[in-house]
Amino acid sequence: MLNSRYFRSKLVTMLFLATWGLGAVADSATAEKTPRAALTEILQDLDYLPLNYAKEAAFLSTLYVSLEILVRTELPVATQYAEMVPTENGPQRYFAPTVQTPEKTVYWRYHGAPIVWLENEAEPLIVDPFFARVPMKRSEWLKWLNPSDGEAHLAWASAGNLVYNLNVRPNVGISERSQIPSQKDSATLSSLDLNDTCGWIKDVIKVEPGLEENLKDAKIEKLVRRSEFLVEKLVEKGLFPEGYGMDCW
Repeated sequence: MLNSRYFRSKLVTMLFLATWGLGAVADSATAEKTPRAALTEILQDLDYLPLNYAKEAAFLSTLYVSLEILVRTELPVATQYAEMVPTENGPQRYFAPTVQTPEKTVYWRYHGAPIVWLENEAEPLIVDPFFARVPMKRSEWLKWLNPSDGEAHLAWASAGNLVYNLNVRPNVGISERSQIPSQKDSATLSSLDLNDTCGWIKDVIKVEPGLEENLKDAKIEKLVRRSEFLVEKLVEKGLFPEGYGMDCW
């Protein structure tokens, strides 16, 4: 009996350590996968973001998905935007995509998601958790946005991952792989937005549909801890400056 208890105890301890170890190496293991597999794994691993609230969280979440790509792969990344072109003296027009959230359909005047361009691929990929939990071709993503028939929309890209710094966001399209900036350039611009974005996402989590009140504080804590982890790894890779002040207000 004593031996049986001893071995059961040892087994439980070993299972705990194995599980802990798997979590500790998950991010480094991502980098060893093919680029497409790594992107898919990232899209499956975003439970700290308010993905049940596409109306408010989609645009803000773009920055975090980009940071995950910078940390967990060696891929350059930019942000692909799409914006409805207003008509002169006409009503505002919107995209109306179907999303897998309680909202079912959302109405966006503009939307953005990370864009990467893999080697030997004819078309870039969009990494958008509100579209699919796998990377998809940009042409498919633009169709999913569902602009009204016959209404033109403007597709453009940022050299960085800027959310708020509209005055320095370049209005350029990405038509070839070489136009996506280096990881360093993308991360430098991303660092300008992280603290504000973290604060705004905290506010969205507080009103996220379907999330019980007693789980909201835990999710906010997870967001903050993940933000700190991403900053630590970006500093280690030389993509964020030493001493970067993470302050998720």
